[in-house]
Amino acid sequence: MRFKYLPAFSVVAIGLLSTTVLAASPFPVPSQCKTATLDQATLDRDPLPLPACVGDGNCGNANAGELTDWLDEGSKKIGATFEVVPNYYPGKTQNELCTVLYAVYQNIHKLKTVDFAAMTPARQEMLAEAAQHLRATADLWHARESMSAGALSMDKRGDRKRYSNRREARMAAEKRVVEEDKAMASAKAEAARLDVARAAAAFDGKLAAYLTGGMPQRFIIEGRKYRANFELSTGEGFADLMTLAVALWHEKRAEALGAASFTASAKGE
Repeated sequence: MRFKYLPAFSVVAIGLLSTTVLAASPFPVPSQCKTATLDQATLDRDPLPLPACVGDGNCGNANAGELTDWLDEGSKKIGATFEVVPNYYPGKTQNELCTVLYAVYQNIHKLKTVDFAAMTPARQEMLAEAAQHLRATADLWHARESMSAGALSMDKRGDRKRYSNRREARMAAEKRVVEEDKAMASAKAEAARLDVARAAAAFDGKLAAYLTGGMPQRFIIEGRKYRANFELSTGEGFADLMTLAVALWHEKRAEALGAASFTASAKGE
């Protein structure tokens, strides 16, 4: 099935991450594509297949890298298509190229079904950067249509730096994701540790209250040269009670040993 290019082709929108420029305005197309005839058979071959999770409606944190790769691949496909379309006169090849670009935009539009807000902040940021790069690529090539041959040649000299910047941005984003995962794992482990500690403390307090009848306990040990005051207050636990008991035993034991080791001198000596 072949059909004439539709006006709606120039107003393809996307709901990817409401904070990105992708949702701001329609995607541009080469001027040659505005009179092209789109080939449904070519369109159905899907030049930029969607990640499986999009079709399943189940994209999560584990798919963030895959989605980012997909967006970067879309950027390359858009740039490559924009670049070669002007090299062909209207006809079969140009129609197929325009159909490829339409298919790419059509699939990008389908990303609006992904719940990006459910992903972690670092992954949202990584995807937003990839989406911004994709849109910037489309806008860049659209702007180049009106450039002279000399200006276009000069502008293309910056492409290597743009690609390098994108690679560095992607690596930095992946590093942030790893750091975020480590921080979240650490926080989760600490929360679990605190839950265990709180449960143990609650049980400890209940045991101490049972053993003491829920009443504050005080142990006073008086020695020959000192007075020690050990007190268990309401809310303290079994470990505190045992500490007081051991301290009491230790003081009494020390006092007994001291008395046993002392031998009074004989009368008159």
